[in-house]
Amino acid sequence: MVDWHGDVTKRCGPYAANHSARILRAIYNRHREERDHSIPPDPPTLGLRRRWNPQPRRDAAMPFDAFPEWQRQVDVVAETSPIRGAYHRLCMLTGMRPGELARLRVTDVNLAKHEMTVGKTKTGLDLTIPTSPKIEEQLAIALGAGDPQWVFPQPEGRAATLAIGARRERSRIVATLGGIPTARSPRRLAAMN
Repeated sequence: MVDWHGDVTKRCGPYAANHSARILRAIYNRHREERDHSIPPDPPTLGLRRRWNPQPRRDAAMPFDAFPEWQRQVDVVAETSPIRGAYHRLCMLTGMRPGELARLRVTDVNLAKHEMTVGKTKTGLDLTIPTSPKIEEQLAIALGAGDPQWVFPQPEGRAATLAIGARRERSRIVATLGGIPTARSPRRLAAMN
């Protein structure tokens, strides 16, 4: 386990290695609880007790010269998933947190007034954001999915928090290991520079 963690750290970075180990631990624990009570109670990641990579807080903004590469990555993603491309662009254009954008309801968007309202922000207050033509262009792509409730829908009719938020990092790790290009968020690009 320690060798695997070190290998993932070298190939994908310390944050991805820690995150992958957390996912492995969660899968192991869930399997033990729900399916196979005979496996040992301690997950294989227990051997990493004191070997997790340090994860200092990333407070850097993406430098301006990184925008073209970010845009190129989003364009590659948008070729196969226009809604996912719109999601990444809206994160950039509005400055919204990914979870807030994923929970955006169709009723929160008012294109006639050129605004959208974000409910339950981190501060607990609703926030009304003015929209520009570029923001409305990306919203139109997302709204084109035709879901009556969510701007970024899930097949089960829920907000896209799981599909875009929680699964975002897992899919990026898997894609990276498989050599598939993915778009990186502005904060992650800034941390890499």
